Amino acid sequence: MEDKLNIRFKKIHFFYYIILSIICLLIILPFIWLVSTSFDRLDTYSLPYPPRLLPRNPSLFNYQMAVSNVPIIRYLINTIIIVLISLILNIFVATLSGFCLSKGKFPGKNIILIFILSSMMVPYESKLMPMYNIIKSIGLSNNFLGVLLPGVMTNAIYLFL
Repeated sequence: MEDKLNIRFKKIHFFYYIILSIICLLIILPFIWLVSTSFDRLDTYSLPYPPRLLPRNPSLFNYQMAVSNVPIIRYLINTIIIVLISLILNIFVATLSGFCLSKGKFPGKNIILIFILSSMMVPYESKLMPMYNIIKSIGLSNNFLGVLLPGVMTNAIYLFL
């Protein structure tokens, strides 16, 4: 009896794996096509029809054009700088404030915690315009600090990680 159940479960698992493999292929296939098309030198801006997975004329022309027309290396360096500084500041602020809120005994601690929790319930998109107006009014709109400060000051989720 157990052998029949075991064989039945193996058959069911086999079909699950087949279905999951098909789903994974459907999810991964557009990314493969995206990378493949980036290496294909096309004469027009339209994509070939029917779509092909392997480029007909493989070349690095598209990447050369992107690097020569757009300062993409500078954008990449700016992104790395912003991410590293933001990460360090977020870890520092979250560690200090998390320690104070968990171990500290001071009046108003619960009110501060409720305020932090309630700020997490407001969607980030609804905070974008007020944050932009504040950053613009203090003169940081074209500055690294204008990008760093809102991210550091409004990410309360790091307190609970």
